[in-house]
Amino acid sequence: MTNNNNSTSFQISLEYFHTSSTEIENNSMVLHDISVELARDETRRALMKGHNVFSTILIDDAETCHSTKVELVNSLLMHLKGLNYEPNSIVFESELSPIIPVVLEGLQDKHVYNSLVRYRNQKGKIPCSLKIAAWYLLRLGLITPATTSTGGFIDDKFFSNKVVSILPFYCKPPEDRAELIIHASKWADKANDRIIQKYYHTEYLKNYPIMDGPNKSMERIACGKRSC
Repeated sequence: MTNNNNSTSFQISLEYFHTSSTEIENNSMVLHDISVELARDETRRALMKGHNVFSTILIDDAETCHSTKVELVNSLLMHLKGLNYEPNSIVFESELSPIIPVVLEGLQDKHVYNSLVRYRNQKGKIPCSLKIAAWYLLRLGLITPATTSTGGFIDDKFFSNKVVSILPFYCKPPEDRAELIIHASKWADKANDRIIQKYYHTEYLKNYPIMDGPNKSMERIACGKRSC
């Protein structure tokens, strides 16, 4: 969504509806419907300030499912069409793999680097926090993008001055670790104050207010059943 009325406007990368391949396949996406309302409000506020918004969705496809990526995207878009808020871009987490080495090479803290490499070697998979860090740096245009099967990185409009992610509350721990990774990288100064997370609860939905992270209170317990 574009607003051309303000010469001082900048672009915001707005992530919402952080679902998984299994949630889409099992038709349990309704847990994230509240994020559409929050994204719509965020978009309206940004446009009123003269900013442009590029909406995007990151799908967690770590778990095995029987549907193809095309089928998953079509199911997701059909669901979002019913909510009247479709994204400009859809990306699968597995498609971030080619840029993970770029993030590792950019780390300036040996302890953080060794910890991430050790996890990857022991677990045989990329830490979620590392993928999130790559996701933020990519959206900010600070690292070279890869081309994905969904075409998520092809359009130059993908890169933004600021990123806002509306996420289920259970994603907060890896999100916090991702910020530590970025702070330990050569991009720390360029990414400073350009990343904002806002959290919602997937069980009780509207009974809980949106919570800004990572410095707000964590007195309420996360209700989500899926760990990010």
